[in-house]
Amino acid sequence: MAVVRYDLRKTYEEAEANAIGTEYVRAGLLPAADAAQVQVQLRNYTDLRIRSTNRNQTNFAKSMPTQLSCKPRCGQPCRLRPRRNRRP
Repeated sequence: MAVVRYDLRKTYEEAEANAIGTEYVRAGLLPAADAAQVQVQLRNYTDLRIRSTNRNQTNFAKSMPTQLSCKPRCGQPCRLRPRRNRRP
């Protein structure tokens, strides 16, 4: 499930980046004063978006538990422990 969410997030980020780039190019078709204003706003938005993404990734990494958790069939959370080597 994590791989699917990661791929989906990357797809959305790529689509957003393409949309911003397309809008930036299309802004050049506006009159010069309007084009400059729209392009400045798009650059500002992109900078804010990058900063917020980096902050979210940092906060996520800090919130990760040091031990993995699992949810067994009983529904109660437990801590995973390393398995002991079992003799045959």
